[in-house]
Amino acid sequence: MELLSATTSKNKSVFNGKREAAHLSDQIDWEDNALLERLAHESTRFLKTYGTSYFFGKEFADILWSSKTLGPFENLLYACGFDQDITGFFKTLFERIKHGQNNNIAIKKVPIPLLYLFHILEVILPGHRTFSIKCIQDLEQKAFVTVNKEEKSALQEVMDTYPVRLSAHVIRQAMVSDKVKAQYFPFKEELDATGHVITFEGHLKNGILEQMYQNRAVLLLDMRCPVYCRFCFRKHKSIRNKKTPGMGDVKSALAYVREKDKVEEILITGGEPLLNRPNLETAIKGLTKIDHVKTIRLATRTIFYHPQFFLSGNQEVIHYLIAKKLACESLGKQLEIGIHIVHPHEISVKSLEIITMLVKAGIPVYVQTPFLKNLNDDGRVLSHLFTRLRNAGVKIYYIFTPCSPIHGTQRHWTTIDQAFDAFTYLRANAADRCIPKLCTATPLGKIEWQTSGWAVERDNKDVDYLWIRTPYTRDYFKDFIKKDASLPQYRFNKEGTLDVRFLAKIEDDRLLLGPISVKSTGEHKRFGFNEVKSILPFPRGLGSALSPVFKMPSSHLIRVHKTRVELNLGITQQEFDYLEKAHHITDVVITDEKDPMLSMDRWDEVINRLRHIPHITCVRMRSTQFFEAHDVFTQERIQKLKKFNCLSVAAPFRFEMETWLLHPSQITSAHEVLVKELSHQGINVYANTLLLGQVNDDPYIMTDLAHGLRKANIEFHHLYVAGLECQEKWNVDHPVFSSHVIDIASMIRQQCSGR
Repeated sequence: MELLSATTSKNKSVFNGKREAAHLSDQIDWEDNALLERLAHESTRFLKTYGTSYFFGKEFADILWSSKTLGPFENLLYACGFDQDITGFFKTLFERIKHGQNNNIAIKKVPIPLLYLFHILEVILPGHRTFSIKCIQDLEQKAFVTVNKEEKSALQEVMDTYPVRLSAHVIRQAMVSDKVKAQYFPFKEELDATGHVITFEGHLKNGILEQMYQNRAVLLLDMRCPVYCRFCFRKHKSIRNKKTPGMGDVKSALAYVREKDKVEEILITGGEPLLNRPNLETAIKGLTKIDHVKTIRLATRTIFYHPQFFLSGNQEVIHYLIAKKLACESLGKQLEIGIHIVHPHEISVKSLEIITMLVKAGIPVYVQTPFLKNLNDDGRVLSHLFTRLRNAGVKIYYIFTPCSPIHGTQRHWTTIDQAFDAFTYLRANAADRCIPKLCTATPLGKIEWQTSGWAVERDNKDVDYLWIRTPYTRDYFKDFIKKDASLPQYRFNKEGTLDVRFLAKIEDDRLLLGPISVKSTGEHKRFGFNEVKSILPFPRGLGSALSPVFKMPSSHLIRVHKTRVELNLGITQQEFDYLEKAHHITDVVITDEKDPMLSMDRWDEVINRLRHIPHITCVRMRSTQFFEAHDVFTQERIQKLKKFNCLSVAAPFRFEMETWLLHPSQITSAHEVLVKELSHQGINVYANTLLLGQVNDDPYIMTDLAHGLRKANIEFHHLYVAGLECQEKWNVDHPVFSSHVIDIASMIRQQCSGR
C-alpha cells in the first residue's frame, strides 16, 4: 500500500547526493537555503501552535516564551546558543540524532521534545509510503540504519521467517526513539523459538470468523497491516501470507452470526480491517441488519504507526467512519474504535488529531496495550501514556499481562509481579479515569486479576507454566464448542469453573492464591430498590468516608487522591490559590449539597477559573439527579455542558459527567437519548455503583446493570464494594460477602461485553 511517494520532486534537494551514507545527517545538503527556510517556517508554526506547558512540559514551554519580543523558535535558538544561526542549530540537532542519542536529545542542556523532532524529520523526510522490507540492503537504505556484519545473516533469516513492513512515519520516529524502533524493526532474538506459534485465537474457527465467548465473535477481514509489530501474536509468515478474504467469506461469517442469537458484539479486526474497504462495507451493512448484534468494534493500530492513512484524501477514512457510526446509530447499534499503543513515544500530533476528530463525532475510542519488558513495564511510562490519551478523549481499557508468549518475543516477557507493581504505581499516581483493567488473555478467555481470575499454583511438571482460575465453565462453551479438542488444557476446580494452563511466571508466592473455594453464603431476605432508595441517599462526595490525607484550606475542598480533588461551588480565592500550587492535581470533581445541575449560576465562573490552571485537564460534574430526575438536563443546561468540553490537542480541557446508581431499573430510554446527545460533543458519561448487602450484591442484578449501562453508552466505572459512609451504615447489618463479589465479577466477565 503506497499512498504517497516518499519524496516529491520539490524536495529532492534535501539530499546532497551521498545516498550510500547510512546516517540521514550525512545526506542533507546544508547549503540548500530553501530547505533551511522550510525548517525554520515549520518550526515557527509548530512551536506557536503547540508550545504549551501541557504539550511540552513547563520547562520547555518556559524557554519558548521566555522573551515576549521574540517568537518561540527564536527563543529556542537563543537558549541553545544559536541566535541567528539556523544552520548551526539544525546541523547540531541532526548530529545528535546521528550519534544515537535517542530518547534524550539535548543542546546546551536544553532537552528537545520528541514531538518537535518528529515534525522536523517530516520536513527532511517527507512522504507517507509503507515499505515491505525483504533484505538487509532494503532495511539499511530505507530505514537509515547500519546492521553489524556479524548480525546480517541472522537478521536476514528473521526477515525471511517473519515479514517486515515499515511506514515512513515509523522510520522517522525510530530515528529518535529506541522505544519505537524496538516494536517494529527486526532483531536477531526473534529466531528464539521459545513459546507458541500463535495465542488467543478463537476456540471455534469458521472461515474468517473466530469465537471465544458466547456473546461476541471476531471477524478477520484482512491479514495485512501497513506496519508489522514484532510482538504480534499473528506474526508468522504462514499467517501473514494467507489468501485475502473475499466477499463470499464475509457473507458466510454473517450467516453464522445471524444464526447465533447470543452473539451481541462483533470485533472487526485483522490485520488492519480498514485496508479492505469492500469487506468492511459488507460486514458493517450486514451486521446492522442482524437484530441481536448491538455493538460493532473496529480494531486499528494504524492511527499511531501510519496516521496519514486517516488524513489523506481530505480525511476520507475519518469521514467514512463517522458516516458508519451515524448509520449504526440510526439502527440502534453502536460503533466503537479500539486502538492499540505501547509507549508514549508513539503518540504524534497527527494521531492525537485523528482521535480528537473521532471522539468529537461521538465515536467511542478505547485503548489497550500489552505489557512489554523494557518498553512499558514501568508505572511512570504507563501513567504518562494513559493520561495523554485520556485527555484526547480516549477511554482507558486494558493492560494485557504478560504479552503473548509467542516465538521470538521472549525479550519482552515479564512476570505477573512486574505488572502488579506497575499497576500499583498507577493506582497511587494517576487519576482514576486513567487506570485500565489488569487483564490476562489466557488460552481459555480473558480474566481480570483478583476478581474474575487469579493464579492458583505453578504447574508441577513445568515451572514456566501457571494454573489460572477463570470464570468459565465447560457448559459456557457448549453452544459453539462440541469437542474438548478445540479447547486448551484445563481442569475443573472446586467451584465448578475451569482452571487453565498458561505460559507465564510469578516470582512472588503471595500472588499464588491456591485452589480457593468461594461459595455462596446462602439465601437472605432481599430488599427491593424502592425500599432503600429513600433512606440511602447517594454520596455527595467520597471524602466524607475516607481518612484525610491532605490538609485543605477549607471545607469547600476535599482531596481524595494525589491527582483528584472534590470541590463545591462555594469555592473562594483561597481554594483557587491552593489548586494553582498543587501541581499533581489533574482532575476536579464538582459536587454540591443539592446537585451541581441545580446550581448553574456559578458554573461559568468556577470552570473558567479552573480552565486557566495549566495542570488541571479535566472537570467532572457529579450529578446525583442524572437517574432520578433527568429532566433537570434542559437544553439550556446541555448547551452549557457542551461548551465546557475542549478536546484541543495542544491544551485539552475535558468535561465529564459522573453519576451514581444502584439498580438497572433506574436506566430508561430517556437516558440513552441524553447520553447520545452528550457523546456527540465528546462528553463522556460514567457511572459508579455502591454494593449494598441484600440489595444489589447479586450477580444477576449486576449483570443486568452492566448490560443496561452498555446499551445506554454509559461507562461502568467503579463498583464500590465498601468504604463509603452509607455503605458502612447499611452493611453493618447487611454484610457483603467476598463470595458474592467473586460471583459478580465472574458472571459479568462471562455474560457481558469486555467493554
